[in-house]
Amino acid sequence: MRVFILMLILLLSGCSRNTTFSNELSYKRVALLIANQRYPFNRDLETPIVGMNKLEKTLDNIGFDKVIPKIDATVLEFKESLREIKRFIELNKPHKTILYIYYAGHGSTERGRTAEAFFEMTDTSQKILLSNYYLYDFIQNENPNGFNVISIDSCLNVHSDKSKKAKRILGESQNIPDNTIISYATGFTEEVYDKSEHGFASVYTTKLITLLQKRMPIQDIFNKLEREVRKETNNGQGSFRMSTLTELISLKKISRDTNPTMP
Repeated sequence: MRVFILMLILLLSGCSRNTTFSNELSYKRVALLIANQRYPFNRDLETPIVGMNKLEKTLDNIGFDKVIPKIDATVLEFKESLREIKRFIELNKPHKTILYIYYAGHGSTERGRTAEAFFEMTDTSQKILLSNYYLYDFIQNENPNGFNVISIDSCLNVHSDKSKKAKRILGESQNIPDNTIISYATGFTEEVYDKSEHGFASVYTTKLITLLQKRMPIQDIFNKLEREVRKETNNGQGSFRMSTLTELISLKKISRDTNPTMP
């Protein structure tokens, strides 16, 4: 009987996971939210602004120290926002920083480099595409000892070959900086569901906001986000992620009197 009870305890303990976030209380959290909706050289979108506004409130509620929202950002405004983040990181040293960057708007992968994606700014003088490699360089230079989370709610190139391009970009995940995780709202040849009904955000951002309110590792959140987006869109939109994170991190902050271990 004792052996049976011991075996039962071992089996039950194996079905749950204790997730500990080390040094959680010392981390600083800063976010840059970009919602580009009105374009002089492209069609306007419906959901980025309402989605970003809801996300901003969510990040405030889960303990972010600073949130920088930008609507219809030009390339200069985008770069100035990154400089503001740089100042935040420097002022809070030696604390580690969790940097969260969210972009909603037009995007593509139409230029030759297979692991390179582009975010369209709203400059009126000319069409400007900002490379994800610009973000990578910023992260490597300004937050090399912190943790970086990126969410991209935009289309990738809908004219590329899905199987070949997807295989190459997923195979080149080593191009992303250390301690970084990236979630794309959609896979290749797919378009983002950008229909706003009764003030709702996009499918991806709506699901993201709900999940971020839970005390979960971001790795688990993005994994669940993929499944929920596919289910909601009947496999019409295939979110995917790439990661070089070596530690479990949560965007939701805990208070000092909260046990940092969760089932």
